[in-house]
Amino acid sequence: MNIRHALFLITLSCGLTTATSALQIDYTGNWQTYWRTGSAVLTLEQDGDQVQGYYQPDNGSIAGSIEDGVLRGTWQQPG
Repeated sequence: MNIRHALFLITLSCGLTTATSALQIDYTGNWQTYWRTGSAVLTLEQDGDQVQGYYQPDNGSIAGSIEDGVLRGTWQQPG
Protein backbone atom coordinates (compact mmCIF):
# COMPACT_ATOMS: atom_id res chain seq x y z
CA MET A 1 0.00 0.00 0.00
CA ASN A 2 1.46 3.36 -0.95
CA ILE A 3 1.05 6.62 0.98
CA ARG A 4 -1.65 7.97 -1.37
CA HIS A 5 -3.73 4.83 -0.91
CA ALA A 6 -3.37 5.06 2.88
CA LEU A 7 -4.31 8.76 2.93
CA PHE A 8 -7.34 8.03 0.72
CA LEU A 9 -8.54 5.31 3.12
CA ILE A 10 -8.05 7.56 6.16
CA THR A 11 -9.93 10.42 4.48
CA LEU A 12 -12.75 8.09 3.42
CA SER A 13 -13.01 6.69 6.94
CA CYS A 14 -13.20 10.17 8.49
CA GLY A 15 -15.81 11.22 5.96
CA LEU A 16 -18.01 8.22 6.67
CA THR A 17 -17.78 8.79 10.41
CA THR A 18 -18.77 12.44 9.99
CA ALA A 19 -21.64 11.55 7.66
CA THR A 20 -22.96 8.94 10.09
CA SER A 21 -22.81 11.42 12.98
CA ALA A 22 -24.58 14.05 10.89
CA LEU A 23 -27.51 11.66 10.38
CA GLN A 24 -28.20 11.51 14.13
CA ILE A 25 -31.52 13.26 14.76
CA ASP A 26 -31.98 15.55 17.74
CA TYR A 27 -35.61 15.03 18.76
CA THR A 28 -35.68 18.09 21.05
CA GLY A 29 -38.43 20.52 20.10
CA ASN A 30 -42.10 20.79 19.23
CA TRP A 31 -43.54 18.29 16.76
CA GLN A 32 -47.00 18.55 15.19
CA THR A 33 -48.56 15.09 15.09
CA TYR A 34 -51.68 13.85 13.30
CA TRP A 35 -53.76 10.70 13.31
CA ARG A 36 -57.21 9.70 12.04
CA THR A 37 -59.24 11.25 14.83
CA GLY A 38 -57.16 14.26 15.87
CA SER A 39 -53.82 15.93 16.37
CA ALA A 40 -51.49 17.13 19.12
CA VAL A 41 -48.36 19.17 19.67
CA LEU A 42 -45.65 16.86 21.00
CA THR A 43 -42.85 18.53 22.98
CA LEU A 44 -39.70 16.44 23.38
CA GLU A 45 -36.38 16.87 25.18
CA GLN A 46 -33.42 14.64 24.37
CA ASP A 47 -30.53 13.96 26.74
CA GLY A 48 -28.03 11.62 25.09
CA ASP A 49 -30.04 8.63 23.93
CA GLN A 50 -32.94 9.29 26.33
CA VAL A 51 -36.04 11.21 25.17
CA GLN A 52 -38.89 12.49 27.35
CA GLY A 53 -41.81 14.73 26.63
CA TYR A 54 -45.49 15.52 26.76
CA TYR A 55 -48.35 16.35 24.45
CA GLN A 56 -51.54 18.38 24.49
CA PRO A 57 -54.45 17.84 24.45
CA ASP A 58 -54.96 14.91 26.84
CA ASN A 59 -52.00 15.62 29.18
CA GLY A 60 -49.99 12.73 27.73
CA SER A 61 -46.40 11.93 28.60
CA ILE A 62 -43.75 10.15 26.57
CA ALA A 63 -40.54 8.34 27.55
CA GLY A 64 -38.18 6.54 25.22
CA SER A 65 -34.67 5.94 24.03
CA ILE A 66 -32.85 5.96 20.73
CA GLU A 67 -31.74 2.49 19.65
CA ASP A 68 -29.90 1.98 16.35
CA GLY A 69 -31.04 5.41 15.15
CA VAL A 70 -34.71 4.72 15.94
CA LEU A 71 -36.71 6.39 18.72
CA ARG A 72 -38.60 3.72 20.67
CA GLY A 73 -40.75 4.40 23.69
CA THR A 74 -44.13 4.47 25.36
CA TRP A 75 -46.79 7.05 26.02
CA GLN A 76 -49.29 7.48 28.83
CA GLN A 77 -52.30 9.68 29.36
CA PRO A 78 -54.92 9.95 32.11
CA GLY A 79 -57.86 7.58 31.76
